[in-house]
Amino acid sequence: MKINQSKKDTSKSIESQVSPVAPLSLREAMNRLFNESIWDPFDHFSSLGLSGYESGLFPRVDITEDRKNITVTAEIPGINPDQIEIEVSEDSLAISGQIDREEAEEGKTYYRLERECGQFRRVLPLPSRVDSEKVKARAQNGLLTITLPKSVDSQRRRIKVEK
Repeated sequence: MKINQSKKDTSKSIESQVSPVAPLSLREAMNRLFNESIWDPFDHFSSLGLSGYESGLFPRVDITEDRKNITVTAEIPGINPDQIEIEVSEDSLAISGQIDREEAEEGKTYYRLERECGQFRRVLPLPSRVDSEKVKARAQNGLLTITLPKSVDSQRRRIKVEK
């Protein structure tokens, strides 16, 4: 796992891309069409890019904040931590990497290949400025936990009113 620092990233957009190795077959495309049909009451969320894997957002993340840190927890099942790159600026975090697919074995018939493979990149705006020099990342049990200490000037402080 590699953590890169960058001073200022002016983009605050979320970008995601998962590029499959092989195109979908007609049958797989039709199955997806019917599985994500107009009868699904939540289907309009996928067209807005809010539904998760269907919209290509990978890895799925949780972002939490306390007084001193912002914590990002990302799902990375089956991904080698050495193939993950993390870039941090004062106000954004980028997670990118590679998902490899095992080589197809001769003599086997494959009926379904649903696991995504290829490169991914996710850029997340952070709720407050962080100290990129002190960021720590740990991968365990398919979860990537990134701890981003807030910069001193962005930490909330209580100020007592004098009488």
